[in-house]
Amino acid sequence: MPNLLNLAEIKKRRRALGLTLTEAAIDAGWNEKGRTTWHDIEVGRRQNITLDTLAGMAKALKCSVHDLLVKTA
Repeated sequence: MPNLLNLAEIKKRRRALGLTLTEAAIDAGWNEKGRTTWHDIEVGRRQNITLDTLAGMAKALKCSVHDLLVKTA
């Protein structure tokens, strides 16, 4: 199954906000060790994530969940 997350958009938004992986994880409501999870998602190593995880990422990136998904025709 192809990755439905727009990995480049996730990384672009995090960097635009000036967030480190640790800061992004904390803003998503995860603990400091969530840095590894964020990194694994951002590089495509972890593709099967929960809606709660995706919602946390959207919260940290100040956008909607929809903004983090690959746009399809």
